[in-house]
Amino acid sequence: MRSLIPLLPTARSRRWWGRSLGPDRRWLGENGVTPTRLETIQAVGLMYLALPYVRSASQLVGWIEGRRLRGQDAQDAVPAEHEPRDRPPVD
Repeated sequence: MRSLIPLLPTARSRRWWGRSLGPDRRWLGENGVTPTRLETIQAVGLMYLALPYVRSASQLVGWIEGRRLRGQDAQDAVPAEHEPRDRPPVD
């Protein structure tokens, strides 16, 4: 449900952590950047519309990959570089 309405969780978390709703103009100014109004509007659009959906898509891809790995044998899920080099013989 969070990813269907990206504006609310993003705004709530920014307020919770004491951040402004838009780009941090003070920090940008300290680093020699003065954004124009158009740049600020574009940044807010990215922060509240694009990035939450990218985050949700990434989370979905990670979940699918995790399910795929869990479905494999334990032996197949471990990459070859992580296997022990000297195994004792199996009886």
